[in-house]
Amino acid sequence: SFLLLLQLLQHIKYFCHYRGNIVAGKRIMKLLGLDLGKNRIPFRNMTEEEESTMRAELEEIHFFDRCNKF
Repeated sequence: SFLLLLQLLQHIKYFCHYRGNIVAGKRIMKLLGLDLGKNRIPFRNMTEEEESTMRAELEEIHFFDRCNKF
């Protein structure tokens, strides 16, 4: 549906804003309870402040409510 597409595009925006799918994706997995460790070169790790901001933004759009929980 159109609403689902809009939600997907909103989620993709966060991946792009926070250094792409590898960096943001690993941090999101950590927030979901699956810690995949730190990034290796050439990818930089997010700062604690960036993680906190990303978490707040994702909570604002109810991202975690739509995710499977471990």
